[in-house]
Amino acid sequence: QSFIEWSAYFTDECRKGIGNRGAGVAVHTWSVNTATDEVEAYYAGLYGTINSANTVLAKMDNVSAVTEEEKKEKQKIYAELIAIRAIAHFDLLRFFATSYTDPNALAVPIVDKVIVFEQLPRNTVGQLMAFVKRDLETAYNTLNEVSDNSDVTRITPLAVQAIRARVALYSKEYNDAIAFSTEVINAVPLAANATEYIDIWADASDAEVVY
Repeated sequence: QSFIEWSAYFTDECRKGIGNRGAGVAVHTWSVNTATDEVEAYYAGLYGTINSANTVLAKMDNVSAVTEEEKKEKQKIYAELIAIRAIAHFDLLRFFATSYTDPNALAVPIVDKVIVFEQLPRNTVGQLMAFVKRDLETAYNTLNEVSDNSDVTRITPLAVQAIRARVALYSKEYNDAIAFSTEVINAVPLAANATEYIDIWADASDAEVVY
């Protein structure tokens, strides 16, 4: 929600209010400086998510899986975690990179291990995009074998394809964006009528919901 709120204030989706009642006036007028709390919160929050995913990934080899069902569940969790890690890296790129398409532009550090006090250097856009795409491809291939699209509260194969479409769109790889998004659109059609659409917001329908 906070990312959507920031984007709405920072772009032209919202009109500035008459007075400042904590309604994002500073962000709306691009008054962003070292005292702007949201910037630090987004950066720390996303890397906190990445570190949590990496912490579990680092411990997964110590978790025994004996039955086929347990092995399948372990693979599923692994794929979900690397997908979440990729999404967090991509969101960081969207907020903090100097370009989305220049492979040599500075992005943010790639964190694929547990870190505590380390201060990693910034990677380039090309390096970060390659990392994100690789994790998403692995997640999709794995989930396609061990999961399905029935539970929209989890990262599913279709959810990964939706993110891959967005990544491709940002990097102007339009053929990939069309291919990935078409797969999602064909599998998850729009609500059939107004009633079904309203039911989405009451959690009475999963129409249009990918994840």
